[in-house]
Order: sequence, then structure tokens, then C-alpha cells
Amino acid sequence: MCDELDQWIVQALQIDGRASFSRIGEVLGVSAQTVARRYRRLRGARVLRVIGKPYLNLIGQAAWMLRITCVPDATERIAGVLAARPDTNWVQLSSDGTEIVCGLRAAPDQSQALLAKLPRTPRVVGVTGHCVLRRFRGGPAPWTGWTRPLTEEQRAELSRGRADGPYGPSARRCEGGVTRLDEVDTALFEVLAEDGRSTVSELAARTGLSESAARRRLQEHTDSGLLYFEVDFDARAIGMHTQALLWLSVPPAALASTGAALATHREVAFAAATSGRYSIVVAVVCRDTDGLYTYLSEAAGTIPEITGVETVLVDRTVKRQIGLPAPYAR
Repeated sequence: MCDELDQWIVQALQIDGRASFSRIGEVLGVSAQTVARRYRRLRGARVLRVIGKPYLNLIGQAAWMLRITCVPDATERIAGVLAARPDTNWVQLSSDGTEIVCGLRAAPDQSQALLAKLPRTPRVVGVTGHCVLRRFRGGPAPWTGWTRPLTEEQRAELSRGRADGPYGPSARRCEGGVTRLDEVDTALFEVLAEDGRSTVSELAARTGLSESAARRRLQEHTDSGLLYFEVDFDARAIGMHTQALLWLSVPPAALASTGAALATHREVAFAAATSGRYSIVVAVVCRDTDGLYTYLSEAAGTIPEITGVETVLVDRTVKRQIGLPAPYAR
């Protein structure tokens, strides 16, 4: 279990994924050595990762979620095959043992190509693809359901000097033309996908740049909004043992208001408008199934624009998220 200081350190990294241990320690009132020791323990236990990611729209990509229905005795094997693929970012199994949900990234017009890549087996009985159209919660707007949250003063101090809002420059939603990553950029993003806190010397060694050039390119991509940093945290470490995906039916005119309302709920780790039969997908994290019921009935259930919901309990995560989408990952 993570104690109060552990939670504070993770929240500090949500605000600035590359903040120095001394900076975090200064705000939290502990030594840099203590922060470093706690961080390394959490990362070593696979509870915490900081991941550098590109904004997908800026590199001509889109996030997709695939729902794959299988016969129960084939689910584990097929999930393993999907997890081994370099173009899947995460893979989860439903609690009833019949569904796999996975995330991929590809060009918005490549849905048929995505489906064609799935394992060819009669054990797969159904597949649907859902393109993420607009994200309301997740990424640079992270989960906030901490049992020991930072104070507003601590958040403000950690955000100081980060120009545009509570999550800093990388929280900008940038518009414009597609950016083509060159070989050096690709190598840089690969390193940051493995560890968003890689040192400048490590970035230089892996990309062939000088340290000053690596530092400059890192800063340019962060300031432009091409690069942001996301914290992947296993909420079970703070006693949140129930996860679920909610597939919601919402009229088109109510998507923005419903998404904004969902983003204020502390249980919501991810919320996005999607293509397909359901118009919004929500990932929620609760202490237990009773907490999930309370959320459904007293939070999500109070939004009148939600006209239908399918609740899928998540049994376990086979593959946790990665940062660099195919075809850029080598």
C-alpha cells in the first residue's frame, strides 16, 4: 500500500513528470533523497511509471479501442497474443472471461486494417472498433481520486512556472498540421516511452545528439505541445480494487456537457467521446463493487443526458500502456 507521501510524490509527477526530486522534496517538505528512494521503490514494484507521449493528432494518428468477444477458454491466449504485439498500447480482460479490450493507435482511416490484424481464429466471435474522438479525462488531465490529495498550495507551488493551467505547457491541446517525426525524434520518443524521466545524458546517448541538442529538442517538443508526460499508476496500491469500463449512450448535442460533467468525478480515470454504437467510454476506479454501485447510482446516474450504459468489470490488465504508437515504434 502507498502511504501519504507516496501518493503526494505520484501527484507531483502528474503535474510535472520530469520535476527534479529536489523540487518535489522542497514542496513536500522532505529531502530529495527520500523522494528518490520512494520513487525508485514504486517504479521497481511496477506501481508507477512516467511515460512520454506524442499528441496523436499532431503526428496523424488516432487512438482506437477494440472490444473483442471470445469463447471463454480462448480469452487468455488471445489476450497474450495481442499483448505481444508492438502496436497495442494496453490490453485488459473482462471479469466474465469473454471479452478483451485493447488500445491501439493508427491513422483515423485505418479501422479495417486494425481489424484485419487480429488473430484469425474461430474462437473470436465478435469485434468492434471505437475511435477516440475527444478526450475529457486522462493523459495530461489525470485521475484525481486520491485518498491523500495534495493541498491547493502544494499544487500551485508545483505548477509554478508552467505557463498555461494546472498541468503545465504540455497540457495544451494543439491544432495544426501533421508533424513528421524524423529518425532522431523517433529515437527520442522511444526512450521517453520506456521512461519519461530518462536523463538528458541517456537521451543523448540513445539518439546520437549532444546533451545540449537533446535538451533543446526535448524542451521544444514539450513547449510546442507535441510531447506530454503521463503517469501510469496502479490504483490497487491505494486500495482501489474495482475497475470498470462504462459504455454510455449520449445524444450528440450533449457530448461536450456530459464529458465535462464526467471529468469532474473523482472515480473517473479516463473519459472520451468515441465512434461506434456507444458515444462515450469511461474508465472508473473504485474501492470495491459497492463503491462502483454508488458511483453508477449517485454520480453517473444523475446526468440526465445519459440514456443507456453497459458496465464491463475489468478482471486484470495483461499489458499496461506504452508511449510511442506504431508505426513509429521500431
